[in-house]
Amino acid sequence: MTHNADASDPATVSWHRIDNATSPTRFPSSIYPDPSNVNHAWVTYSGYNAVTPTTPGHVFNVTEGTGPGSGTFTNLNVEAGTASFPTPTNDGDLPVSDVVRDDAKGMLYVATDFGVLRGDLDGTGGWHVTKGLPRFEIMHLEIQPSARVPTCVGLSGKACPTLIYAATHSQGMWKLPLGGP
Repeated sequence: MTHNADASDPATVSWHRIDNATSPTRFPSSIYPDPSNVNHAWVTYSGYNAVTPTTPGHVFNVTEGTGPGSGTFTNLNVEAGTASFPTPTNDGDLPVSDVVRDDAKGMLYVATDFGVLRGDLDGTGGWHVTKGLPRFEIMHLEIQPSARVPTCVGLSGKACPTLIYAATHSQGMWKLPLGGP
């Protein structure tokens, strides 16, 4: 983690690791920074819980602490929503490849090998299969408009529609309207 990546002298940029014994040692596949709190993000992990049985989970609510190893990693239990997918052990142990957030509604969306899951209340209100998106491998998600990417140029005062895009592995791009703000 760094808070001075834009320093005029790159040699003065300081970093510290926030991962610790409560975070999986598997591949972190995506990070969605909280636009309202620089010390907070949602992090997803690839791989299977069976590989790291003492630190299970694929989607975490992460808050930075004050020094190395100081992060708080809260498992959001996405596995409860993936239990309906045909996972190797039928327990929802399914890698997650991406996470995005509908910032206006406080909903997380995660990409898996078997579709997109929606986590209400920033993932604390349960996980559900996202109807209207494909039920096969999703590699990347994007929500428009987002705090990260400027969109909706030239709409002449019209409200910008909220859309989620899903990039699949060999099955094209998908788009789903998420409704107004």
